[in-house]
Amino acid sequence: MKKFFLLLVLLIFLMGIISWILINHYGFFSLNPQPVDYNKRSKIRVEIINCSGKQEISTKAQKYLRILGFDVYDIRNAKRVIDKTTVIERVDPNLSNASEIANALSVSKKVSLFSLHKKIAPEIKLHLDSTLYLEATVVLGKDAAIFFADQRIYQADSVIVK
Repeated sequence: MKKFFLLLVLLIFLMGIISWILINHYGFFSLNPQPVDYNKRSKIRVEIINCSGKQEISTKAQKYLRILGFDVYDIRNAKRVIDKTTVIERVDPNLSNASEIANALSVSKKVSLFSLHKKIAPEIKLHLDSTLYLEATVVLGKDAAIFFADQRIYQADSVIVK
């Protein structure tokens, strides 16, 4: 009986450690929506550079970012194709503008283990250049379809009220 109780306590302890590692180290989280500050978002000027190899994704990105409250200033296409969508901060060394965009674009993917969700977000990089008159640049990669899927744009368009 003592061995069973000790084994049970050890099992519960191990499950707690594994859960803590999954939540804190690997980015798993529970869905707790944060209030959105559309006034702050409207002051973030964004340019979109399409490096995904797909022409139609840039207009989807523009529409979706505008629905989310960002000021999309320009769209450009590049010949180079990259793998990962990246948000580049242009004016704030603390990455506040790029973080706001990346958080807005993030999606949660359900993981069967303990019904947790994993946050998938664009990469964030710092490349300060205040001469661009922009706060951030979104560079679309091959994975851009994850962030700008048609159903996300439709849902945001019908739910978000400014």
